[in-house]
Amino acid sequence: MSETVLEDQISEFLVKRRGYLKSLRRVSKKFNAPMELVRRAAKKARKQIKGEHGNYTPDGMKVKSAWQGGSGGEMRYSFEKEKGSNVDPDELREQVLETLKKSLQPHKLRPIKGSSNKKGLFLFTSDKHVGACTKETSIYQNPYNEKVFTERMMSLLAECQHQKKLHGKFDTLVFMDLGDPLDGYNGQTTRGGHELPQNLTNREQFDVYVKVHRMFFDKLIEMDVSSEIKFVALTSDNHSGAFGYCANRGVDIYLEVRHPDVERMVIDKFLDHFTYGDHTYIVSHGKDEEDMRSGLPLRITPPVENYINDYINVKGISTPHIHFVKGDLHQSSVEYAKRFRYKNVMSLYGSSKWIHTNYGSGTSGVDFEIVEKFGSRISQDRILFE
Repeated sequence: MSETVLEDQISEFLVKRRGYLKSLRRVSKKFNAPMELVRRAAKKARKQIKGEHGNYTPDGMKVKSAWQGGSGGEMRYSFEKEKGSNVDPDELREQVLETLKKSLQPHKLRPIKGSSNKKGLFLFTSDKHVGACTKETSIYQNPYNEKVFTERMMSLLAECQHQKKLHGKFDTLVFMDLGDPLDGYNGQTTRGGHELPQNLTNREQFDVYVKVHRMFFDKLIEMDVSSEIKFVALTSDNHSGAFGYCANRGVDIYLEVRHPDVERMVIDKFLDHFTYGDHTYIVSHGKDEEDMRSGLPLRITPPVENYINDYINVKGISTPHIHFVKGDLHQSSVEYAKRFRYKNVMSLYGSSKWIHTNYGSGTSGVDFEIVEKFGSRISQDRILFE
């Protein structure tokens, strides 16, 4: 079948099944046709629909009312938002990717010459709360804004360079965001009902987070610290929720285009895991975006141990060493159950006035560790911010 015939066939299909105009990615898969051809067919279909009633129904809208008017007595329509309608995420992602590919050239990682140190450098960033404002009337001070956030992220790069000098080039570097990357949406957590003092708008939170992470990864890769890099982001959390998911997807799309060798995991589940040599890391924010009344605690309790053991059993995890790592509580601690290590990590942001008043002073920082790929040795450390 020629492209012209296929284009006409798809256009005719879209005129009859107009809901598919909101999901061109599905149309591409249905007809096994390239996206460029599908877009041409969609443009043709919209023109035909417009010719029928003087306008076409915009994506995510439905006809509210119709009337006859104009010098020629043609039909006119008004529209309203269709309940439950969404922008097709696959289509939106494809459009963003194509735009980025026009302006960015891929940057490849440099392979290790000779043998690697067979060690992984794991950076556990969590609770960045970009946009958060610790009130000046708080018992303790914690100035936090775009400049402070940027400086703290750049200090991680200095630590990576320092660790490379001590250990040599790493086999793998794993950069994690363990949730609550943004402080909230419209001055509240995305769960709602919890007012938050903030110094950035919704758009500014998103822009700052993505911009600084782009800068971070660009510089990290230029430093040649590791032969492999992995980006892991947890997005089921109690402050950012879907808003944080969007921000981390922005970083994910940038990395796919600019640094395609970087492995990426943007996780929308409460728990997930990945393996590095003899080690499995089960990761979570610690409190989800909708179901949990209380988050997972700082200390292991019998119910929590059973909860994590259940996940290990159902998922069939059998590596010699298992680690459960979470954020949420803005505190660093490590305990050991019979089958796994239970690790809480610090907040890059630190503490709000509410935390200061209810729980006392807190310290901002980032936990990190160096993991022997095939063995049990782990060196744990952290960076503290003033």
